[in-house]
Amino acid sequence: TGMFGSTFNHKILSWLGFKNDIAIGLAIGASSHGLGTSACVNKSALQLAIGGVAIGLTSIATSILAPLLLPLLTNLF
Repeated sequence: TGMFGSTFNHKILSWLGFKNDIAIGLAIGASSHGLGTSACVNKSALQLAIGGVAIGLTSIATSILAPLLLPLLTNLF
């Protein structure tokens, strides 16, 4: 996801009409991890900062939700 995000995220988001640096940084940080977020260096410092915050928030949410959802998923499969 990092390689795909660093290569295509800005192109995809601009094609979809996103112009807000906060929204772009949040989307890239949450979906493309560190490598994708590092692509924001060339675009905007705000995108880079928000991308870093998004990585942290995504990791916190994952560490809280994964143990809660694991029993549900194991019962399905």
